[in-house]
Amino acid sequence: MHNSELVKSYEPLFNPRSVAVVGASSMPGKWGFIIPMNLILRGYSGKVFMINHSEKTVLGSPAYKSVKDIEDDLDLVVVAVPAPVVSSVIRDCGEKGVKNVVVISANFRETGPEGEKRERELIDTAGEFGIRIIGPNCMGICSPKNKLFALGAPVGPPPGNISFISQSGNLGIQLLSWADRANLGISRFVSSGNEANTKSHHLMEYLGADPETKVIIMYLEGINEGERFLSVAREVIREKPIIALKIGKSEAGARAARSHSGSITGSRAVFEAAVKQAGIIEVTSTEEMIDMARSFGQLPYPKGNRVALMTLGGGWGVVSADQCEARGLALPQLSEETIKQINRFLPDFWSHSNPVDLVGSLRRSSHFKAMQALIEDDNFDGMITLGALLGGQTDRWSGYRTVAHIVKRVFLYYRHRVPLFLHNIIFRGLSRLSKEAKIARESYKQGIGSRSERLDPREFGQWGPGIYAKKIQSFMEESGKPIISVASDAFDLSDFYKKYSLIAFGSPEKAVNVMVGLVRYSNYLKTRGKDEEAVFHPDTERARKIWDNAGETLSEHEGKELLACYGISTTNDRPAATADEAVSAAESIGYPVAVKIDSPEITHKTDADGIRLSLTDTDTVRKAFAEVTANAKKFNHDANIRGVLVQEMVSGGTEVLIGSSRDPQFGPTIVFGLGGVFVEVLKDTSLRVVPLTRHDALKMVHEIRGIEILKGFRGSPPADIEAIIDTILKVNRLIQDFRDEIEEMDINPLMVFPEGKGVKALDSLIIKRPSKS
Repeated sequence: MHNSELVKSYEPLFNPRSVAVVGASSMPGKWGFIIPMNLILRGYSGKVFMINHSEKTVLGSPAYKSVKDIEDDLDLVVVAVPAPVVSSVIRDCGEKGVKNVVVISANFRETGPEGEKRERELIDTAGEFGIRIIGPNCMGICSPKNKLFALGAPVGPPPGNISFISQSGNLGIQLLSWADRANLGISRFVSSGNEANTKSHHLMEYLGADPETKVIIMYLEGINEGERFLSVAREVIREKPIIALKIGKSEAGARAARSHSGSITGSRAVFEAAVKQAGIIEVTSTEEMIDMARSFGQLPYPKGNRVALMTLGGGWGVVSADQCEARGLALPQLSEETIKQINRFLPDFWSHSNPVDLVGSLRRSSHFKAMQALIEDDNFDGMITLGALLGGQTDRWSGYRTVAHIVKRVFLYYRHRVPLFLHNIIFRGLSRLSKEAKIARESYKQGIGSRSERLDPREFGQWGPGIYAKKIQSFMEESGKPIISVASDAFDLSDFYKKYSLIAFGSPEKAVNVMVGLVRYSNYLKTRGKDEEAVFHPDTERARKIWDNAGETLSEHEGKELLACYGISTTNDRPAATADEAVSAAESIGYPVAVKIDSPEITHKTDADGIRLSLTDTDTVRKAFAEVTANAKKFNHDANIRGVLVQEMVSGGTEVLIGSSRDPQFGPTIVFGLGGVFVEVLKDTSLRVVPLTRHDALKMVHEIRGIEILKGFRGSPPADIEAIIDTILKVNRLIQDFRDEIEEMDINPLMVFPEGKGVKALDSLIIKRPSKS
């Protein structure tokens, strides 16, 4: 569906001309009371109809027994009646011609088999009439710009450009309350609940096309149709950032999600991999979600990860520098020109490096000059300011309030010694101020006043928060670089944002975290703009014949033949049913050779003691044949022992693993890591969801902790990393071609030779998916 058509199809849901509330009630506390009250009191301008089969009026309006009794057309129906009668209401809506229904009612799939049956009936009825259902088991929807608050709670965030999908109704309402208090503008909110026939990816696709939405945030408990979800996210993310909080990381969280919304939480590792590929910004808390949403809606995206830090004191600079390094942000040094500029207005003992320590300077002009010098420095892509640069903000009355507070506290403390206290203030204090004023005048006459760190009374006006906000915003507009402030005062940052729309936090950690999110999204946009899937020309006809002729588990030899069809280099090997055939194969291949058991029931040959290596003559091959076949029979009496596989010996490389398995939500995945028997012990692997791009494969290789081994360690030559990437992409194509037929696959080990020498598959395991019949 074209974007304009998609937006048009959702228009009756988010901008309805009329709304009917089924289950409307005059009894406070009921959903049927809260929802129409929200619509009426918050200024919804369309018609509101009350549906109640036993009352004549509800909240002063006439009540109808059914939506079919209303003569007007209905764009939206909100249902808040017991679960057993919801399907009949949906049927009434269908016969009335209603296409959008929000089902607040609970007691469906989330409660077990009986509820699941009710939900299936609801879905079938909606499908019969082409009705879009939001929910069931949800808290409703809102569109603040249209003053549509069809919600089960009295919240009303201001209009804005952030849209929010929440699978949890209660958490969604809580976040809307925070948004209201923090003046965080919302474009659309959907509590999607059980997602009977309108899934998160349907809503995400619409919001991607919605011109009112600039940022999308999501709270996810489970993902239905994960492959489609990922496909939609990849498209939407090119135009709009998506920020997601996914629960179910712990087993306790997964159980809670299942009982709460009936969601399947799936593999956490696979979700994280899918998020990386799609460019979604994953957050770990609701607070972080709000921080990111606000920042992505206001800040420009940095071109790289190079950050300038500016601080009034050294401590916060050190903390922030540590945080930046730990999170992958670079702290380049200042250019010579920037150092020259800052030398003109700061004392000689300023840091001369990044972080820029302003050594306690209280001159506002110095702050602004330093900020401008740093933001104009080509060595930096963004900036974080720390400390009193956003502390001590005052407006016309806050200074008086502060002084009054101090005087009150002092008089309480000195209540028995007020005369002495006044003496100190009047005589000693004024005397000290007089001396400092004299020093300041002399410094100014000598031409060094502009480099003094003292507070300049002539700059009091520039300490106002409005002036600071305008300066920051002008610097960002001119440079296209983000500037994030960290406050030292414990004033209300939400109020500050409301007044000045400036992104500021109370800790360096939060500022760094947001900068990391901006950098990751920016990097994703750059790489996805250039990176396309690799193109291969496999022998698909031969591959299909090998597949169709193989059993449920491909033999190692069959698996390697399949790999070879996709251009993956494999060892020279031959199957042998007898000892004589094994000797003949060994002589044909050339000594030394390896002998492995060949049995579809024994997938891990090492466990059955079914491998012999470095065999150099006829006698050792015969002995190996006898030993591995005997061991295999002892390991599994019922195994079909086909014989052995005689294989060339390969050495001089590093063993890695490339494998694939299926996730119930996202489908086929690919895993990469160091190979051999140690992969299960070290668990040093990276993961992605099929399909992959070259950039995905590159990131996979460099994510593992063992990358230093592949780069060359203590004199060993670097491995052929490009050949690994190439092989991952060939496996990706193989998995795509047999997407619905491969259950599991391992190339372990894949021997990686020194740079430029390629790779070779030493072993292969491919298992077919069970037939659905």
